[in-house]
Amino acid sequence: MGDLKGITQKLDYLEHLGVSCIYLNPIGEAYSNHRYDTGDYSKIDPILGTEDDFKELCEKTRNSRYQRRRVLAHRLGQRLL
Repeated sequence: MGDLKGITQKLDYLEHLGVSCIYLNPIGEAYSNHRYDTGDYSKIDPILGTEDDFKELCEKTRNSRYQRRRVLAHRLGQRLL
């Protein structure tokens, strides 16, 4: 699946492939499905899962790197228009 639980479920497979970093596009609660118009950076978008799902992913990837992308420039641009 294309959600946080789906990533967690596939961690063994990703490790087998040699993946050492998980890059997450915007996962904050947003106004649209592409999430580049994040409404609340402190909440996980319900389409992707829950805060507990994100915590579980982080706990199971302690020895891996992950990056959570924030799209501040997009939000700033909307405010300036």
